[in-house]
Amino acid sequence: MSDIIERAKISTMHVYTFIAVSMGFFIWGVLSTLAPISTLISKFIPSSMYVLVLSIPLVFALIGNFLMGFIADKIGRKMAFIITMLSYGIGVFLFMISENFSVLMASLFLTQFGVGGEEPALLALLSENMPVRYRGAILAIMPNFANIGAAVASGIAIITHGAFYPTKVAIGITAFIAIIILVFSRLSMPESVRWLEIKGKLEEAKKYTTSIKVTDEKLEEASPTAGLGLRLAFLVIIGISQFLSFGLMAYILGPAEFPSLTAQILFIANLGASIAGFIGAYIANRISRKNYLIFSFLGGLITMFLILPFASVQSLALFYTLLFLNMAFSEFAWISRTMLEPELFPTGLRAGFIGVIRTITYGTYIASIFLTFSFTVPQYIYYNIGLWLLGFGGALIWYVKGFETARKSLRSIDKVHAKL
Repeated sequence: MSDIIERAKISTMHVYTFIAVSMGFFIWGVLSTLAPISTLISKFIPSSMYVLVLSIPLVFALIGNFLMGFIADKIGRKMAFIITMLSYGIGVFLFMISENFSVLMASLFLTQFGVGGEEPALLALLSENMPVRYRGAILAIMPNFANIGAAVASGIAIITHGAFYPTKVAIGITAFIAIIILVFSRLSMPESVRWLEIKGKLEEAKKYTTSIKVTDEKLEEASPTAGLGLRLAFLVIIGISQFLSFGLMAYILGPAEFPSLTAQILFIANLGASIAGFIGAYIANRISRKNYLIFSFLGGLITMFLILPFASVQSLALFYTLLFLNMAFSEFAWISRTMLEPELFPTGLRAGFIGVIRTITYGTYIASIFLTFSFTVPQYIYYNIGLWLLGFGGALIWYVKGFETARKSLRSIDKVHAKL
């Protein structure tokens, strides 16, 4: 049945999955901005508490990634979504009614656990239920809706001039509309057919595949020459590089260095990433994963070097332009992650391993917020240059030691794992 899925023509089940996953990432983007926007709009948060507000909720995103990844492998992708939607649904409600620090932090904890916990299952589901010829483009384009969501939320903060009540109500309503769409689309979309297959639920899997029409294309299988340890280490390296460099520049730079420009920096960064997401999705499905990796991380490294002389309020226009360009390459690098994370692991471990990678990256991100919050602007930029160097090194390692997955069947990865 997995062969049918890999050669399938686009059908209604794919459309429902597309809507469910894209809106999942959109809500992830909206809710990821709540902490930095809260430092802008909430008068009850003193500047001395900014580091805690920005970092502690991410511990819950870390926990969500770790727990829900393994839970999704155990109980299924759709059942895991019920838990995560409940978590961030309650969190959004608390955000809208928050009038003090305790309620605000509770809302941030629940929203971050929910959206963090969805990441492994969302990527796993896409890699398992999408045809091979579209898999790379879909894995690339879906997470871009997180950038769009973040741009929308920060745009709301700019339009409302950071006013407390209008900002949180507008963001809350936007989130609830997305959640309503999510509920209906996720009820209609199929469970992962590949997950059902390896769990022995063949009749349920057949229910989803009997009406699917397939192409007559011949698919080449990936040749998993690198062991699981190398795959995991490589993905952790590029994950730390991309996640930290994007998060520190888009979400932390404003509160840390330019508090009055928090919403503008959030908007410019996510606008650049949003536009690049569509370009990257087009490129990524047409070249090898290895070449795409080198292109993404080298471009990010070069543009971060270019930012160094212009990271000040005295040259805002040029700084915003370079930030926009750097965030575009960060999006290209994120696309390389979102394609390779689900493609490199077997189905029974896929969501769990993605959760482990993102747990480690969230942990290093939280530590980096504490480390860099007192940095000068040049020190901050040098730190980000170091992160891009790390990612470029990881890309070179995979170029030499890794294997190609672009437009290839992933069944061989499950077969190799089954023999171990």
